Amino acid sequence: MTPTGPMATAHAQARAAAMMAACAAGSCRYADPGRSRAQCEATHVAGCAGYEAHTYAEDGGPVLRWQRCPRFRVWWRGEKDRLARRRAAEARAKRGRDVPTEWGEA
Repeated sequence: MTPTGPMATAHAQARAAAMMAACAAGSCRYADPGRSRAQCEATHVAGCAGYEAHTYAEDGGPVLRWQRCPRFRVWWRGEKDRLARRRAAEARAKRGRDVPTEWGEA
């Protein structure tokens, strides 16, 4: 977790609280791990962008620390698998084997 600065402004704390409330209510951009990156980025749900934050009291005032939300982590594991499969298929096609039907001549 990385601090956003020495002091967490009221605006930043409110935004973090709104994002976490939206995610807890199920309005999360990454709620469906089967969706592609383009689908997730095209979805602008109210508040949640895949992060969660917590405010801590430290010397000098409140500090806001951000991290990725658990739903994002699950989605990212699936996205890495999709990327690996696509890259493997592209490598096979580049070598001339297993050319996908949409790449062949019809």
